[in-house]
Amino acid sequence: LNAALEAVGSIPGELRSDLLEGPAAEAILAVARTRQNDLIIIGARGLGTLDMLLGSQSQKVLNHAPCPVLVVR
Repeated sequence: LNAALEAVGSIPGELRSDLLEGPAAEAILAVARTRQNDLIIIGARGLGTLDMLLGSQSQKVLNHAPCPVLVVR
């Protein structure tokens, strides 16, 4: 994760990454609720017919996040 943050380079603001355990959406939402995040960036990987656009975990985060969510496909 640190290598990925370094590859982004210098940008305004603060970037943070976390390695979490447990169901993805629940873990991301738990961290988001404890911080004053401006944005959550999450990948989408829908494999089923209903999840083709986002994916179930991305959809859960998008629906319940306390801040804006950027979904990257």
